[in-house]
Amino acid sequence: MCACGAISASAQNPVKENLAWMVGDWNGSGWASQGPGSKVNFNQKEHIIWGAGETVLVIQGEGTDPESGETVFEAVGMIYYDIREQAYHMHSFTADQGGVIADFKVTGDRQAEWGFDVPGGSVIYRINATSGDWVEKGYFRPKGMPQEYPMFDMTVVRDETTD
Repeated sequence: MCACGAISASAQNPVKENLAWMVGDWNGSGWASQGPGSKVNFNQKEHIIWGAGETVLVIQGEGTDPESGETVFEAVGMIYYDIREQAYHMHSFTADQGGVIADFKVTGDRQAEWGFDVPGGSVIYRINATSGDWVEKGYFRPKGMPQEYPMFDMTVVRDETTD
């Protein structure tokens, strides 16, 4: 399938210009919750590489149980810039929940936000890596309400041995 014109390796490459800092291997920890009393802690690895002539970021993430080392979460995503829409998008896939197409916005230097709608509301993730560490926090926002409820928190640091 040709997406000719949708993604271009032209001199203007917003993915490379704004998101190159993400490329590499990252390690850390975090927690996730699907509601009250369901908090799960995990160790996290993120492996991020270029694809399609440095116009796409390919992200492979794996969360493991801190005690057993068993995989508790695994995802693969791709971030790209659609020149027709003048917008970033992220396709994200997990083994247990299938895939989503999320809006992805660069909100500052080494800062971004992505999210998607779910039954009853929306999920929003905010990334801040201005300190060098990648801190990502996720929230659930019930439909029609301004409140956001924390449901995800992860901090990973770049593995400098892979640069």
